[in-house]
Amino acid sequence: MFETTITVTGRIASEIRVRHTAANARVVSFRLLSRSRRYDKARQEWTNGDSVSLWVNCWEQVASGVTASLRRGDQVVVHGPMSTREYDASDGTRRTSTEMRAEAIGPNLRHCTADVLRPPLYDQPAYPAPTALTPASPTRTDPTPAAPDSAAPDFAAPIPTDTPTDPVPAYSTPTACTPTDSPTAPAVLTALPTPRHPDTPAATPAGSPSAAVRNAALAGRVALGLPTDGSLEDLLTELIDPEREVVPAA
Repeated sequence: MFETTITVTGRIASEIRVRHTAANARVVSFRLLSRSRRYDKARQEWTNGDSVSLWVNCWEQVASGVTASLRRGDQVVVHGPMSTREYDASDGTRRTSTEMRAEAIGPNLRHCTADVLRPPLYDQPAYPAPTALTPASPTRTDPTPAAPDSAAPDFAAPIPTDTPTDPVPAYSTPTACTPTDSPTAPAVLTALPTPRHPDTPAATPAGSPSAAVRNAALAGRVALGLPTDGSLEDLLTELIDPEREVVPAA
């Protein structure tokens, strides 16, 4: 549905009427007269021009504001859609009425002043302020200690360990060296005997001239699996030429 929305300024030309519909909705109606003004140069004054007369219907909050604020003769500004309605008059004739449903209406401050009185609904904030909460005083009761259990472990007692009370250090403590009576005397080092293989014959004393040769010969014969008895000459001969017959010395 297409509607023609207009804004009209004019004067309330009738008493404000209040009626209720079948659904108990309140409707406020009045006749609005809008007349133009023009300046007559010949008479040097303002005169009335063309006029428009229509019925204004107000619903819901607009109806409540009109009945509480406006009276006949007040200059107002009305905004809303306009339409025409046909009806049968009391004399049986068919007539047409121009009507307007007011979506907004207020006094025309060009011709009057207004003291705006806002209802309590608009004075309240959109969200109520939070109220301070008073914490309740909780009643605290201390728990009654339970009787000690003989089977329960005693956590206050020391934990037994396998560590001895006097632990042995990981290394022995070094003892102090006792100096000799003659500190200037050189220290005598005793040579330890060198272990040898059971099959290795005893070596010739180190003081002998042929000790190194005999020891080398003995080591060679042991490596070849030859007998190790005999003189140094026999050992060397057998080592160099195993097939040669060794004649024992007289």
